[in-house]
Amino acid sequence: MGLRYAAGLPIVGEFGDIRKLVELAVSAEQYGWDGVHLWDHLLYHKPGWPVTNSVVAAGAIAAATERVRIILTVVLPRRPAQDVAQESAAINHADLRTPARP
Repeated sequence: MGLRYAAGLPIVGEFGDIRKLVELAVSAEQYGWDGVHLWDHLLYHKPGWPVTNSVVAAGAIAAATERVRIILTVVLPRRPAQDVAQESAAINHADLRTPARP
């Protein structure tokens, strides 16, 4: 599947709620979008603006969608690169719709 159209989803403000991000990603998939794009934000003490974790949001979106591709942009100086690599690999390799085998 090629990626032609992706919806950008910020992770701050009114979009700082993972449930809303999942809802938007599911809607994007239903309306034929190929992907969703999440990115990290550096937000310094902005009162009243919730911020969520882009990797956690990507995992929730992966669990709720079937074909949409997730583009994840992470500010590496802000987080250890090995953590980002491990988290991203886990999302990429997990098929969360299939129950785990004992």
